[in-house]
Amino acid sequence: MIGLESRVERDLLIAPDSDPDVVNIVSQPFWLFWRDKRDSEFRHAPDFLVCLPVVAGW
Repeated sequence: MIGLESRVERDLLIAPDSDPDVVNIVSQPFWLFWRDKRDSEFRHAPDFLVCLPVVAGW
C-alpha cells in the first residue's frame, strides 16, 4: 500500500498502478541534496519512484 497526500497523487498513480510493465512503486524513496552557486543548501524527497524492468539495449 502506498501512502498518498492528495487526490492529485492518487490520480497520477492510477496509470502506473495498472501498467503490467511496472515492477514497483515506492513512496518517497530517497532524499536529494544539493547546493546552488551561492552555496545555499537544498533538499527534496520525490513523491514516488515508479520502477520498470531493466531492458538490454537501452
